[in-house]
Amino acid sequence: MRGIVKLYVKGFFAFAAVFAVVLALIDYYDGSIDWLQITIASVFFGVFMSWIIVNAQKKKVREYKKSEVIDKDLKVKQSISFYTELSINEILDLLEKNDITKAWRFKIVSSEIKGITKRSRGSWGERVSVKFAEGKVQVESRPILFTAIFDAGRSFYNVQLVKAIIER
Repeated sequence: MRGIVKLYVKGFFAFAAVFAVVLALIDYYDGSIDWLQITIASVFFGVFMSWIIVNAQKKKVREYKKSEVIDKDLKVKQSISFYTELSINEILDLLEKNDITKAWRFKIVSSEIKGITKRSRGSWGERVSVKFAEGKVQVESRPILFTAIFDAGRSFYNVQLVKAIIER
């Protein structure tokens, strides 16, 4: 469970640091900065928000996976590899005809299909790549924003969706 602790800690520092800066700026404009109050409020806010966001991420991944969530499933960069006998053009056709993925933007670059998903409530969008080499396909999804810590399980969903479409 080391990965999930790391996720909680990342969330804590991201939320607590931003909250502390905002509180310090407000206090600065009021004339005096109460560092003890800012520290205590930031710690509580960071713990609370980290707990909420990580649990929301776990809940979304659990909905998509329908089984036990492991640390690897909670990462914002997801990838999966498998074998197929389809060509890269056949895979592109399948992705462009699917009801969900037809809204994504795709292009072929050498032996790789690159796509960008639409923005959603939980994410600014993801970059999806389907690398193809001698029958082996590697599907990768990661958020467009490199600073993303949480993606509401979208990257996990994207790789599982693309795999399901190709394996049909």
